[in-house]
Amino acid sequence: MSEVICEECRVGRYQPMTIPYMHWLGRQMLTFPNAPALVCDVCKHVHYDARFLHSMDYVLDRLAQTSSRRSVSHPHTLRDEQTGWQSPRR
Repeated sequence: MSEVICEECRVGRYQPMTIPYMHWLGRQMLTFPNAPALVCDVCKHVHYDARFLHSMDYVLDRLAQTSSRRSVSHPHTLRDEQTGWQSPRR
């Protein structure tokens, strides 16, 4: 049983769990289904594991860099000359 009292409600106690971690990267939502966290058993306040967040920052920074390089290296979009339709994807 956890002895750490919740910082939010000051009643509950944090319990170790794995819960989903979601992050928007541009217009896409990335979901990591089993993120380690501490969750209050009363108000459900969440503290994600610091090591996990640090590794996610690294991964998300790398994805953002790769995404920005991709958009710069492929500036042309698909376009149908007859109808004028243009693909939103690159």
